[in-house]
Amino acid sequence: MRQLCMPSLRFALSGVVAYVAIGMILGCSEVEIIIQHVPVRGKVQVDGQPVPSGTVSFRPDAERGNQSMEQPAGMLQEDGRYKLFSANQEGAPPGWYRVLIIADNFRVVDPPTSPVWPEFPEGYLPKALVNQRYLYFHQTDLLVEVKENQDPDEYVLRLNP
Repeated sequence: MRQLCMPSLRFALSGVVAYVAIGMILGCSEVEIIIQHVPVRGKVQVDGQPVPSGTVSFRPDAERGNQSMEQPAGMLQEDGRYKLFSANQEGAPPGWYRVLIIADNFRVVDPPTSPVWPEFPEGYLPKALVNQRYLYFHQTDLLVEVKENQDPDEYVLRLNP
């Protein structure tokens, strides 16, 4: 009876070793997919005036053939300029995008020293700096095609109030 158990045990152990080896090979190998990024810089304006704070987000437009999973984004500077980054790289993959813009005049304040939050001064509460339609993918009318040979500073976004 002891002799019958040994081959079964050896077979089971060899199976475990094989699974561990395969797991180590697959788990330790790194597959690197390189996606081309094109520099994208520009500015955001409402009625010709720069939008001084907020975020610009380019969302791939699958209806126009952009199947990318990346969503390049950038912060607005005081002069309305932005620079996109995606997957820890500067720029965006080429293709069509719908552009979302989140911008308001929100300011971070120190927490109150008393247990009661003070009244905000007039005009202090956050106010949207762009039309609400630019917040939503299916409502935005900003469509941009990122091209390989385009001047990266040409991505000027002119918004309607």
